[in-house]
Amino acid sequence: MATNRSSSVTLIVLGDDLDPGEVTRSLAMFPNQAWKAGEVPQIETPEGRWIAIPRAAEWGGWKKFMPEECANELLDDQLEYWAAELHSKSHAVAELRARGWSVTLDCYLSTHEVDTTKLTADLLRKLAALGADVSVHFYPE
Repeated sequence: MATNRSSSVTLIVLGDDLDPGEVTRSLAMFPNQAWKAGEVPQIETPEGRWIAIPRAAEWGGWKKFMPEECANELLDDQLEYWAAELHSKSHAVAELRARGWSVTLDCYLSTHEVDTTKLTADLLRKLAALGADVSVHFYPE
């Protein structure tokens, strides 16, 4: 296992007519970032500064980051966190998707060297039961 790796998993809901308040009520959790189509969303830099994106968003969005206490966990452990967190909310996820909104666990993985992340059959089963997509982005450090 590599010692120089970083990963994160963010829950993201996107939709043309997305109302962040509806997502918040449906999932019973507050976002770290949210915006409606036409608004100028802000993003948090790795240094913790908030900056505005240079143009208005074409669609609405809602993002929930990993809690601080899980930030240094491995990718598969972070996915396990979301599987547990969303287990009782799969019906809400299905309702969001039925509105035409995408619900995604957006994964980021970066490492200095060749590395392996094992997604067990049990974890994959849990993720499939949620009804959310999983997107994985690999980046060299």
